[in-house]
Amino acid sequence: MFAATGYQLVKYRALLSAADVVPFAIGFVVSFVAALIAVKALIRYVARHDFRAFAWYRIALGAVVLWYFR
Repeated sequence: MFAATGYQLVKYRALLSAADVVPFAIGFVVSFVAALIAVKALIRYVARHDFRAFAWYRIALGAVVLWYFR
């Protein structure tokens, strides 16, 4: 993701200005905090539960996809 973002920034550098730094910085910080919260919640869930519900969900979703594309 970091490399793809860097590539896009270099590719479209002519369209960027100094005023774009603040929105990019805010987006980076908000995304980072949201990712930390999501990872912490997932680790807490996995520590207390197993993946049985996730397994059944994936099996059901796979069956629906196979049925749809048959």
